[in-house]
Amino acid sequence: MKKYLIIANGLKEHTKECVDLLETFFEEKGVESVVKWIAYDTDLSVDLADVDLSEYEAGIVIGGDGTLIRSARAVKIRNLPLIGINVGTIGFLCEIDIQHLESSMEQLLKGNYRIESRMMLEGKVENTVDQALNDIAIYRGGNLCVISLELYVDGRHLTTYRGDGIVISTPTGSTGYSMSCGGPIVDPVSHMIVVTPIAPHTIQSSRSIVLDASSKIEIRPIYRNLRETEEILVSFDGVVTVPLNDSVFINQAKFPAQLIRLGETSFLDVLKQKL
Repeated sequence: MKKYLIIANGLKEHTKECVDLLETFFEEKGVESVVKWIAYDTDLSVDLADVDLSEYEAGIVIGGDGTLIRSARAVKIRNLPLIGINVGTIGFLCEIDIQHLESSMEQLLKGNYRIESRMMLEGKVENTVDQALNDIAIYRGGNLCVISLELYVDGRHLTTYRGDGIVISTPTGSTGYSMSCGGPIVDPVSHMIVVTPIAPHTIQSSRSIVLDASSKIEIRPIYRNLRETEEILVSFDGVVTVPLNDSVFINQAKFPAQLIRLGETSFLDVLKQKL
């Protein structure tokens, strides 16, 4: 018997309605489903640590792109493919809406889908090592002031950014924070790293830089004053945030995220609909 894991964001308005529809649909089809309810502060990596994900065909994530990103971070090493039902806002990652829920699940059960491997980033800050599906952001906290960050690629200094910070983005994350900072939109299945400054206070280094996925990146903060008066933070997908006292090292993660895409809908089709 097929079995699906439903990860449901209880904070979204229409999540309960989607869960009820899914449970009824799967019951009628003789398919088993298990619901995992999550809140904003739920650590899915901990909650799913003792769950045998190999029992499931896929994870069905109900929420917005943020919910799917948190789910992908939690199952990244365990190779569970995910598909998103959007009850959030824009929804570049969650392609299914509630109006097409039943027809989309029919396609899923019939195997009319493809699995896309989306590259992730890994970042190391002192004793913290974490991954990101969308981006790793280095930005100012505390006082309202310009910060300076040196960008090194493969051991060589490339440029120094002055502004509010830098977003290091995957192709998937190019439609997230990076896009809002003026970064380019790239095909999410491509392999590259996008570096985009946040509110740069400069002319020379105000553009995004697209690097090969194999690039080894180091960001070094330049503290002008006592560190007690300047605060620089590193955020992994907006989920985990740590202070930056020294360098942060970023490279392509070993394990990609596995996302299910239905039918023949391409990224350009989705992009045209969302823009």
